[in-house]
Amino acid sequence: MNQKNDIAKYLRDMFGLLAIVGIWYLYQNHEEINNWFKLYLTFTIISAIFFVVLLIYKPSLHFFVKTKLPQNIFIIVSVLLIFLLVVAFYTLPQKYYRFGEARLVSLAVMAGVLGFVVVVTENDFEARNVILAALLFGAFIHQMGTYVITVQSTPFSLGWSEGSQIYNASTFHAQRVYGQDLPLTVLDPSRYMLQSIPFLFNIKSIEIHRLWQAILWVGLTCFGSWLIAKILGNSSKGVTFWLGTYIFLFFYQGPIYYNLVICYSLVMLGYKKGAHKRTLLFVILASIWAGLSRVNWIPLPALLAVCLYLLDEPINSKKLMGYLKWPIVWTVAGTAAAFVPKSAYRYLSGENPGIFDSAFSSPLLWERILPNATFAPGILIAILAACLPFLVLAILFKKDFVKQSVHWLRWSGLVTSLAIFFIGGLVVSVKIGGGSNLHNLDAFMVLFVVVLVGILSGRIAVENGNNSVKAINIRQIPSWLVFAIVLAPLLFTFSNSVRWVFEDAESAREEVAEIQNAMDSIAELPGEILFITERQLLATHAIEGVRVVSDYEKVMIMEMAMVNNQEYLQKFYRLLSEHHFKAILLDTLNTGIQGTEGCFAVENNTYVERVVIPILANYQELDSWHNDTIYLMVPKQLNSLLGVPVNLP
Repeated sequence: MNQKNDIAKYLRDMFGLLAIVGIWYLYQNHEEINNWFKLYLTFTIISAIFFVVLLIYKPSLHFFVKTKLPQNIFIIVSVLLIFLLVVAFYTLPQKYYRFGEARLVSLAVMAGVLGFVVVVTENDFEARNVILAALLFGAFIHQMGTYVITVQSTPFSLGWSEGSQIYNASTFHAQRVYGQDLPLTVLDPSRYMLQSIPFLFNIKSIEIHRLWQAILWVGLTCFGSWLIAKILGNSSKGVTFWLGTYIFLFFYQGPIYYNLVICYSLVMLGYKKGAHKRTLLFVILASIWAGLSRVNWIPLPALLAVCLYLLDEPINSKKLMGYLKWPIVWTVAGTAAAFVPKSAYRYLSGENPGIFDSAFSSPLLWERILPNATFAPGILIAILAACLPFLVLAILFKKDFVKQSVHWLRWSGLVTSLAIFFIGGLVVSVKIGGGSNLHNLDAFMVLFVVVLVGILSGRIAVENGNNSVKAINIRQIPSWLVFAIVLAPLLFTFSNSVRWVFEDAESAREEVAEIQNAMDSIAELPGEILFITERQLLATHAIEGVRVVSDYEKVMIMEMAMVNNQEYLQKFYRLLSEHHFKAILLDTLNTGIQGTEGCFAVENNTYVERVVIPILANYQELDSWHNDTIYLMVPKQLNSLLGVPVNLP
């Protein structure tokens, strides 16, 4: 019997997997005990019983008749079945896949069925690998499916900050888009440089802008994941493909922003063992990009190159200072290279330099480290859950090797680099406005993957050539650990349970026409029209004839409110009291103060107290659209506007 496809071992693995995903469903949905919960409870108990029996008794099971399994047909059918299953997740009535955990259970069952086909047929596949491949591929397709819903033709914003993102991108081509000069975006310039490319070609279609952002997310993350797998994996095309798929899903636990992909990809492409001057050039290029991005990314290019150097180059008989020469040069040059464009952009942007780097003065909400209403698992538990299985694998299989064959300076340098980004990421994550996912630990996640894959792939060099380093083989990894490694990012992937439900674009366009009529009716009145939200309507010319007020855009005024920038806010309050704006468009009039149990309660309360209430003290609602989520506000001293009475208090 082919030992790699031992039937009892396969059944044990399959039922163990089904029990784990069943337990996850029960844990996530224990507050709603209904028939579906009872069904999954029964399913989980049966799976657990079979797993325990097979684990204890280890029966010998045989199939005496096996049919030859055509390899290509099996692959094509498997891909098609998984694809159709994922489409069902997004299209079937909500009652079937109301929770993402139910989708993961269904995918695990499908993976188990495909593994069973391999077990009972003659073929060259290994059942466990088939299960793992099915899980990874299904999760990958599911992640792709989330972007289908983002490419819609409705002119209204699809999310809290989508309109802000499109507007920020448009500022790089303000003359072409608006016919007026505007200050460049303050927040994350490199991201919006990439997102602004459709504006370069004068594209006004909001679908194209949404499609372009989806391409940036998917395309760049795929490229960056494949690049790490290709350079560090040092293995076959098949292993590179599946490792790249895993890294892709791992990065989406952040998520890793697409402009960070360019930052680390430049270093990965430019680094070459022994070619220190070439590496320096690419570190400088990547650092320039980092300087135009987020301040916590600035050390990444240099320290990424340093980590690759520590993996590749043994100390042997070199003096420590001689060995550390290039890491020091890269770090100093990279940091300097980052701050030059950062400073230049600040003063060339046309924006007040004082509002840059507001994160340094943001309050820190340390309670978000642990489970909380904004991010259920909490930052610390979530990042440990994401990384721990991978880390356990490295410790189990490479611990003695690292201690005995790698100089203490090298492995301690790797650990220190990871610790710097881990601690820094935690601090940034708990600042007000953050803490709802792991994206502020993105630099740590990149470095973590690079170091761990470098070690496990056998890339790490030994001192004096005493030992040969072998890449870890997946067959060496016990099933419990390999499933833990694969399931960690899948739990994040399937936390999403959205469906492909598209907004009524025609109805939305009719409402935009009503907004346009309102804008036209007040065009001759003195004052400016302030779009706090929905600025994508101006950027895509869905609304014409409104001169853009650059200040007090939604995300920016939220940022200034959170850091309590009094200079910025007091100017806003003065303009409100003077009724400088003849109309204000915004998306919320909620004045409710949330308790600690509310998601983003601190942010909500800050925005209500420092933005919404001051607006309502001087302006009142004239009209609303989009199911009362977009409001047109006018000064209270107006007795009528557009022939519609304004009720004074």
